Amino acid sequence: MENNFYKIFIAFMIFIMGGSFASFYDVFVSRREKDENFIFGRSHCDNCNRKLKFYEVIPVFSYILLGGRCKSCGERIGIEKFITEIFISILSLLIFFKFDLSLSVFLIIAIITVATFIGIIDYKTGFIYNMDIFIILIFAILLKLVAGENIFISLKFSLGFFIIFYLLYKFTGMMGLGDVFYSFVMGIFANNLLDAFILFRDAFIIAAIFSVILILLKKKNFKDSIAFGPFISIAIIIFLICRWIMFQKNTTKLLLSDGFIKVNKNTEEFDIISLPYRIYRDGKILDYHHFYYKFSKILEKVEFDKKDSLILIFDSSSFMHINYKIPEIDESEIKDFLALELEDYGDYDLSNYEIFYDFAKENKILNLSIDLVPRELIEKLRQVLEKLKIEKFEIIPEPQAIKKDGKYIEIAPTYLKYIFVKNNLINSYEKIYDENFEKLVEDNNLEEQNASNIINLRYDPEELKIDEDFLFRYKNYFVNHISEMEKFAKDEEVNLFGNICDSKIIKDTLNSYSNLKYSLLESDIYNKISIKRENKEKKNRKNKNPINFILPIAIAAIIIFNVLYFLNLRKENDKKLESNKEIKTEEASKIDVSSDKFQERNKIFIDKISEIQKREDKNLIITNYYFDNGRMTVKGIVKDEDYFDRAFKDLYILSKNFYMENGFYKFEMQIK
Repeated sequence: MENNFYKIFIAFMIFIMGGSFASFYDVFVSRREKDENFIFGRSHCDNCNRKLKFYEVIPVFSYILLGGRCKSCGERIGIEKFITEIFISILSLLIFFKFDLSLSVFLIIAIITVATFIGIIDYKTGFIYNMDIFIILIFAILLKLVAGENIFISLKFSLGFFIIFYLLYKFTGMMGLGDVFYSFVMGIFANNLLDAFILFRDAFIIAAIFSVILILLKKKNFKDSIAFGPFISIAIIIFLICRWIMFQKNTTKLLLSDGFIKVNKNTEEFDIISLPYRIYRDGKILDYHHFYYKFSKILEKVEFDKKDSLILIFDSSSFMHINYKIPEIDESEIKDFLALELEDYGDYDLSNYEIFYDFAKENKILNLSIDLVPRELIEKLRQVLEKLKIEKFEIIPEPQAIKKDGKYIEIAPTYLKYIFVKNNLINSYEKIYDENFEKLVEDNNLEEQNASNIINLRYDPEELKIDEDFLFRYKNYFVNHISEMEKFAKDEEVNLFGNICDSKIIKDTLNSYSNLKYSLLESDIYNKISIKRENKEKKNRKNKNPINFILPIAIAAIIIFNVLYFLNLRKENDKKLESNKEIKTEEASKIDVSSDKFQERNKIFIDKISEIQKREDKNLIITNYYFDNGRMTVKGIVKDEDYFDRAFKDLYILSKNFYMENGFYKFEMQIK
């Protein structure tokens, strides 16, 4: 009951927080336009300037309580402010239910908030502010870093989007420069080509649908331009909500070891669940049916969804670790190369082993960290996972799961393990069983948990029945390994880990009988690993969805159609402008200058027209002009305002006006 109340309370606070994000950014946007202090300034009514009380600034609820009006002056509060707050508040709840309380929650809410306001501002004004782009870019990068994703891969898609949108901006005018920079941010969210395609597709399809709706409602016509920023915002929000949040697959990491299974489910800490020695030990399933039953119950206990990803890490003394250097070759050729190269490497039958490897490039050389794993171990574990109908999994030998540089020693009741990682590759890996340790545990009929509890001086009734000299004997056996531990360390600091590494007996023994420099490992040394090897070929051969082919074609067609339409429209307008130019020139030539009454005035008018026409080129076209009360009004099309100012810098301009129409930059000016 208390837990439910706590969950409801936190959910309510997250709802308020989401609305607060929206409210704060609304204040930030409005005050920066007025050059007001948006951090320390008190909230106030924009109409009567009365400072608002605390209950009047509570997101969502204050609008409802006040009836959408200022308490003092009765001025109506914009409904869009309320809609924005409740929209972001609801999305915040959805994010919270997916991730619980975490830094990712705050970052995603912040991104959605800024994206929402970028879309609103661009729709209203046609501008995307650099400050907003910078803010959302920082939040996006932080989210990638917190999620442990490779930011450099995302940068490739960002640059790709930037180039595409810049070309559209440069050669068609379909995009603004703000859209170009915003597209760069959109690419940051992509982790692969599919993500990039989805973001790009959604932005253009939503834009096309929205445009059609506006045209059908007669709010816009085919010649009108529509801000593209809102559609980039919508694409980002849809991607975060529908693909990152709603459909994101959790990854459960299982570490199989002697006597226990460590479970890690999207957290930094492992849950330890006991596993009897008699059913699994040293990488071997000794009792298949019992192991299958135990494993399935463990998955139920941790609420594992069979559609999620599973990474199974296991160790064994039967692993054969090899460090190898070869000339740099294509990554796709490494495994085939190793299959040939290792065939005669040692006294073993390579067909009985599965090859696992990792590599690092150095001066045209590949440094390879190779592990040969008995195929029978892999196959039995694979059978269990397939029988449990787990769709996405990977089985990894422990050496291939460790990338963190350092020297590590695992201390267990029956063995010691020595791991050396250099340049993010395993340099050496060895699991050594001690017969004395094993016999001591077996003679007392102990499981790993029992033995660990005894060594850690934590007893239960069963463990009180052991031989009285258990700890004494264990200590003496452990002393025999100190020399090999020192030899492994080579005067360097080592990291100790394992369920008994911080026990008093271990620390006292090391401090008394050795000069070993050590520290206790507190973090997870098993890197975040992507699922790649165990996707079965039959799964890869699934019937290909026709939509995967249709959608790219449809998007390409939409883009090509719009580009061609724009170019055709521009061509037609150029023809019209040329025609108008000829007509106006002809009209000017037909002006009657013979009349004494109008001769002088007409001569001035014609001279001005001739002077202005000399300034025409491909970047400046005059479309209309007329003379009235000593002033000449001139209309035309120009490349931009800077070019206009340069072309007419020597004229006495009384007034000028610039505007966009049909994709062209038009002007109207009056000269004396």
